[in-house]
Amino acid sequence: MKNILFLCGLVLFGLGGVGKAFAQPTHAPLDSATLASKPLYKNIAEALQAPDQVYKLNLSDQQLTAFPAEIQQFRNLQILLLHHNRLPALPAWVGKLQNLQTLNCSHNLLQTLPTELQQLKHLRYFLCSHNQLAVLPAWVGKFRSLRTLACSHNALLALPTEIGKLRELKLLFLSHNLLETLPNTIGKLKKLQVLQCDVNRLQNLPESIKNLQNLTDAIFAKNKFSAQEKTRITRLLPRDCMVGF
Repeated sequence: MKNILFLCGLVLFGLGGVGKAFAQPTHAPLDSATLASKPLYKNIAEALQAPDQVYKLNLSDQQLTAFPAEIQQFRNLQILLLHHNRLPALPAWVGKLQNLQTLNCSHNLLQTLPTELQQLKHLRYFLCSHNQLAVLPAWVGKFRSLRTLACSHNALLALPTEIGKLRELKLLFLSHNLLETLPNTIGKLKKLQVLQCDVNRLQNLPESIKNLQNLTDAIFAKNKFSAQEKTRITRLLPRDCMVGF
């Protein structure tokens, strides 16, 4: 559990009238060190003074009920934090923020995700926990650079088989949903380190979890596993993996 809290901290803190919309970014996405040195803007008005210099924007906890259209002007944006608002939807044009690496839209009122998000080919951290999502779309498999996917506290009934295409994924948070099973393709996530699936309706897990040899933390508390299934799961996972039921 300490590992989970540490890794979550890295994700949250270590990534540490509208003008012309969707001009091409002026350059490729910045590396982590360079991005960390850039200022974090916390309001639209300040950011609009130099839109091409806006790489990180934090609009969390601002009681937003509509997605600010001005964000379209920040063509070099790489980190967008919108958690703890009251947003009912993400606009399709978010998919045109081509350099976006981090998108945190947790703690909102989202019921669906726009198809256009699949265009975010550089996305590494996608956090959409604490919303009202019933479906995780199949196109999530196109996030080939994704390291963290957080979908806890939604109403997900299943995961798409395409989740197995997220070969760079290290952290997967799925707690407090309505999942009854995990797809067999979960075993293709060979870089996965943390799998959190507590408070769901799981009764068994696919044999393919034996391929998750980099897994260090697996949380399965408050599901519907039999004692026999718990033993089976423990034997399939790496010996040094911390398994919680």
